[in-house]
Amino acid sequence: LVGTLAGAAVVVSNDTGPLHLAGAVGASTVGLYWWPNVVTSAPRERRRHRVLVSETRVCPACGAPLRPPACAHEVSSIADIPVPAVIAAAEGLLAE
Repeated sequence: LVGTLAGAAVVVSNDTGPLHLAGAVGASTVGLYWWPNVVTSAPRERRRHRVLVSETRVCPACGAPLRPPACAHEVSSIADIPVPAVIAAAEGLLAE
């Protein structure tokens, strides 16, 4: 996995282990983050990393706040990040 990530032109992922491994081995990344995680998890360096942030604050299914104690729905907290924004970020890194 690490060799594959290191050889990637750009890695697009949500805020998970593979995203952080890709950054650690030198790959350019587009990270999709839920707003509270940006402060603690997003890379500080932006030359080869792009950070896209979801502003979702309530469960899309029931409207309950997305904070403990959370509702029982298993829904994405980053689904509101527009696909064109993700593509543009990746293409921007590829162009550099």
